[in-house]
Amino acid sequence: MIKIIKKLLQYNNLSEIKKKKCDLNVFSKNSLLENFRVNICPKGYGKITIKKNCYIDCAMHLETQNAEILIGENCHIQNQTKLIAAKKIQIRDNVTISWGVTIMDTDANIIESNKRKEKMLKINLNQIAGRNPNKNINWKNIKSEPITLEDNVLIGFNSIILKGVVIGENSVVAAGSVVTKSIPKNSIYGGNPAKFIRKI
Repeated sequence: MIKIIKKLLQYNNLSEIKKKKCDLNVFSKNSLLENFRVNICPKGYGKITIKKNCYIDCAMHLETQNAEILIGENCHIQNQTKLIAAKKIQIRDNVTISWGVTIMDTDANIIESNKRKEKMLKINLNQIAGRNPNKNINWKNIKSEPITLEDNVLIGFNSIILKGVVIGENSVVAAGSVVTKSIPKNSIYGGNPAKFIRKI
């Protein structure tokens, strides 16, 4: 198991990951590609596990100290894809995720306009002051639910997977879909919002 891969420091932010005490576990030394990045919440920590024989060329965002992104064996995740976790994103074995996909287990914003206004003001003032924009953001008011992609799932390019979704094993999400509800195994779904197309 490899905690930090020194040769990738030249084009990844692994030194920053180490400094912020993120628990990064990578089981194959060549799994992380040029576009791999991790953005960690201001207080640091969080956990990322990438098991063996993977191809990972995406960005990962750990929005809270307890956020987790867990990736199984033989997974392929293309560039321009973002995994954004406030709680947990679990990707099991043999999953393929095309480019430009967003998987996000949180609303990231607050529905009530007054609370949302306060949050956005904090972010703006932090940015203007040269601080991390998300410093001192209270995630308790923001809805988050874990996401799971079961074994052998395929996600088409430019799709969006939202909080609380479970995609059953062997299922396919067509390109450009928005998935707001769980998908059963052995099924093809597509559209906005994603709807059943046919069984596999």
